[in-house]
Amino acid sequence: MVRKVMLCSLVLGLAATAASANLLVNGGFEDGDTGQLGTVALPGWNSWGPSGWHHDDAGRTLDTKAMKLWWDDAGLWQDFAVTPGVTYDVSAQTLSVSAEPLVQWNGLIKAEFYDSAVGTGPGQALLEVELDRFYSASDPIDQWVEIGGSAIAPAGADVGRVVLMIVDWQPDPGGALNIDNVVVTPEPGALALLGLGAAVLLRRRR
Repeated sequence: MVRKVMLCSLVLGLAATAASANLLVNGGFEDGDTGQLGTVALPGWNSWGPSGWHHDDAGRTLDTKAMKLWWDDAGLWQDFAVTPGVTYDVSAQTLSVSAEPLVQWNGLIKAEFYDSAVGTGPGQALLEVELDRFYSASDPIDQWVEIGGSAIAPAGADVGRVVLMIVDWQPDPGGALNIDNVVVTPEPGALALLGLGAAVLLRRRR
């Protein structure tokens, strides 16, 4: 009996630890040289377009480095492993500063899910979810704002993708949006249930 209790505690503890760990590599953009998108490597991340900058500008980072985007021809994305039926929490910290305020644009964070056996290219997503926006017309200036949400990996999915971009062009757009500390975690409750299932299987095998 003691062994069974210890086993369940261990499995649940591992599930809780996994749930608190960021599934992304370099989610805080601390690794890699600073510079314009397309000219510097950003470990863990993929990008498109030139209108972004990996920077270490004082007052515009949460640690020492962050990203900024200023036009809708650029964006960032990163893939992570998922389990069908599990809910994933996705978030990013965003900042518009008074010296370069984002106007007539909004920031967007998306979650996408793929079956790698089918493909992970354009048009092959099993599910795409627009989770949240930084709204330049209403969100505060000179204050970090968390944007994000949750999405459930659909049946057949084994790859998730977080996407960050600028959208909603309006006349006379300008400024930039700083992005930092992007985090993806499975919800603890979902992994706890998976942990209980694993514990039951292990118990039956004894």
